[in-house]
Amino acid sequence: MIEEVTSLYTDMAKERDIRLSATVSEDFPKINTIPRHLYRSLTNILSNAMKFTPGGGTIEINADVDESEDAVIFVVRDSGEGIPAEQIPHILKPYKTTVSPHGDKGTGLGLSIVNQLMLELGGKMEITSREHEGTTVTLRFPKNMTR
Repeated sequence: MIEEVTSLYTDMAKERDIRLSATVSEDFPKINTIPRHLYRSLTNILSNAMKFTPGGGTIEINADVDESEDAVIFVVRDSGEGIPAEQIPHILKPYKTTVSPHGDKGTGLGLSIVNQLMLELGGKMEITSREHEGTTVTLRFPKNMTR
């Protein structure tokens, strides 16, 4: 699924001069979840990363096992403009949107939908960001959801 999601944005990344990469750890297990929910979550997050990463920037997608938290994680990290700390709680609310440097404007529903899907799946979404340094979105699932 990581390869499929990444391939959706390969052409756009090239057009915008963004280096897009994906890595799945060798010991990453299968997750017992609803595939279309996970797919939609990853595409929404990657879409945001593409919108807010300037030319010459990077976007990385990683799927890994977090042994210290007994969890499996999907991490999307970009080198975009970042989100001011005081705005992070508000970006999960529906219809909160901004125009990207590329001129993209969304509906303001993407991260709100991802947050709701993660709750339905038994996982959680974590967002960390620094202005002018980028944003990291982590989807975390309990390891007991693996098979």
